[in-house]
Formats: sequence, C-alpha cells, structure tokens
Amino acid sequence: ANRTVSTSIATVYDANANKTAVFYQDNSTGHGYYVVGTVSGTSISGGSTAAFHAAATGAGISAAYDPDSYKIVVVYPDGGDSNKGKAIVGTISGTSMSFGSETQYSTTSGYDPGIAYDTANNKFFIFYDKNYGMAGRIGTVSGTSISVGSENVISSANITDTGAVYDASAGKALLVYRDTGNSSYGTAIVGTVS
Repeated sequence: ANRTVSTSIATVYDANANKTAVFYQDNSTGHGYYVVGTVSGTSISGGSTAAFHAAATGAGISAAYDPDSYKIVVVYPDGGDSNKGKAIVGTISGTSMSFGSETQYSTTSGYDPGIAYDTANNKFFIFYDKNYGMAGRIGTVSGTSISVGSENVISSANITDTGAVYDASAGKALLVYRDTGNSSYGTAIVGTVS
C-alpha cells in the first residue's frame, strides 16, 4: 500500500478494464502520480505507483472516463509551467497505465479543474478557474491525445473545489463549485455542448 501523503485526489472507474484508477499529487515531490486498483469482494489491491506528470501539479486534479474509446482523461494545473491547465489521455493495461502527450487547455492558469464526459456527443466538458474567472472548453479524444475547442468564459467569479458530472437523460453537464467571490457559497451551473 502507498503511504505517501497526498492531496488533490481524483478517482475514476474504467468499465472496460474493470479497474479503478486513482490520481493524486504526491506531497513529497509535488508531482502527479497514479495507481491502478483491482476490486475483489470487499477489498482492493493496487499496482505500483507511477507518475503521470513528472513535475509539480498545482491545485486540483480531476479525471473522467470515456466509455466509447476506453480512455481516461486527467486534467490538472502544471505547477512546472505557471500552472497552465494541461490534459493527458491514459489507457489502463493490467495494473499500469500508458499516457499520450500533454495538451494545454489554458494559456493562463487552470486551477481546480472539473471534467465530465458527454456520452451523446462523445466530448469532454473541461471547466477551470483562470484566476479571474471560470472558463470552459470542449475536449475530443482521438487515439491517445485530446484536442480542445475555443475557450468559453462562463463567469467572472473565482472558483475552487469543483466537481462535474454528465446527465445522460438531460444531455447536459452539471458543474458544482465554491464561489469564492460570493462568500464561498456552493454554486451549480449547467453546460450544454453546442
């Protein structure tokens, strides 16, 4: 078991591989790490830990699974590159993962990202705090890479502690966050691919 102190933890279940992947920031190095877990009965065993980003990650790591391509997309601020938002596509094989090249989704900062997969349009919603407001992009996975569309500024509020999920029956994504510009109230917003 990994006993390293960690922060910014994100988990995702890969239904094709029947595995759970855990992504986290290692407090001792600041780098982004992952471990693949296998559930058996009421217990879980993990493979070896390895880096998905061999440099510092900033505030927040989030991940979502694409059941159409059997890929996992991880989003995070790159602490080694002025906390610009980065995304990377991972594929589980056994108890380890392989990753494609990083894609930058924010030219400024990409703190506290949230990500959800739109099963109707085969797209990812990516939300993040730009230090002066909330923005979003749509991501498309092709092979082991992800491309992103144009940036859409959603709000001038600074946000933290995001979470995102896709509602297949409504065809919309729900983003929840703490609005630090409004007494840190919990806030929700709905997004639609267009």
